[in-house]
Amino acid sequence: MASVSESQRLFALFAEQASKIDASLEETNVEKTRALLQELQRLVNLHAASLPARDQRTYRERIEGYKKRLDGIKGPKKRFAFSKATKGSPAEKVQAFEQKTDVALQHNDVSSDAGVTKVANATFTIEGRCGVELELNDVHGEVELRNLDKCRVVIRGCPSTLYINDVDECEIISDPVASSVLIVGFRGSSLQVACQQLRVHKSVSSMFRLHITSRSIIEECRDIVFGRLPPEYSASDESWRKSGLDRSHNNFADVDDFDWLNANQPSPNWALLN
Repeated sequence: MASVSESQRLFALFAEQASKIDASLEETNVEKTRALLQELQRLVNLHAASLPARDQRTYRERIEGYKKRLDGIKGPKKRFAFSKATKGSPAEKVQAFEQKTDVALQHNDVSSDAGVTKVANATFTIEGRCGVELELNDVHGEVELRNLDKCRVVIRGCPSTLYINDVDECEIISDPVASSVLIVGFRGSSLQVACQQLRVHKSVSSMFRLHITSRSIIEECRDIVFGRLPPEYSASDESWRKSGLDRSHNNFADVDDFDWLNANQPSPNWALLN
């Protein structure tokens, strides 16, 4: 079975490709959508053997939904078939993605003012901190926050992907993330962020204030609350522009719970902010 980190990386690539398909469907571009969908299917096939059954079902249903939407677009009648992976296929992208995210990333403190440590870098990991405030400036790559306790973290710029692992009683505020936010272990904490996709594993008693253009997915979670971004969320117009997110479209209330398959009753594991 795939590890949590492998599952997260596949989800990030799936989310990136899915956003392209959504845009192509909006443009009613049949040929482009067909090609993107073939790539997405190959990506899932590559990892199918190691995926949990619930993930396989979710990805399969998402792809089937795209195929139905594609069939509903008027265009040339062409038999839908998936071809073999070619050079530059998602298989190679997954390998490159894994190699990149497995590298130990470094960052240097730039300055410290009134107890808030400020750092500036493109791609980095922050781990093993307790009771500190961190302000990350001019971010424009992947960010990982790991093993934090009672910290406040503010991320400024345009992160490409945000990974959060094992944090307790933390407040995290991030400028818009261009793709996905992937979380494992979020306890008694809060997150404010705009993003394309959010996936949360093994989290409890936490709040997510979101602007999200797709759907949130939770698994092995309880006492989770979702709401809109608060009025004081202060990302700059430039950060929003660089993220490419649609500011007029927010699906903060759309949540899929992998542990609750009863479509006729709401999941008891999450609720909307009153």
